[in-house]
Amino acid sequence: MPDPSTLRRKIGAPRADAPPPASPSRVWRRAVAHGLGRGLGIDVSAVKVECHSCLVEATPDLIGDGTLAVLLDSTSGPGVALIDTGALSAITEWQTLGKLRKVPPPD
Repeated sequence: MPDPSTLRRKIGAPRADAPPPASPSRVWRRAVAHGLGRGLGIDVSAVKVECHSCLVEATPDLIGDGTLAVLLDSTSGPGVALIDTGALSAITEWQTLGKLRKVPPPD
């Protein structure tokens, strides 16, 4: 039997150098940067992203005053994203003033 064509070999061969699937924290960081960059024109990078499972009963301890809780739904199941007051202040400031102050928002 003759050797398969180069194209057939490439289609059938698994990629040895394929990157691993992206982690939820990486996906979230990229989604935030992309969404704010495209939606508001702000160049941002997420500094700290934490992803972990918790029971519904434990969530009140995670939510501080002024934290925005965004409910998420995916094929993996439901989730929640907690956005702190600093990020919310920056988004609101950009939407209302069209620029960000150089000083952090007051606590």
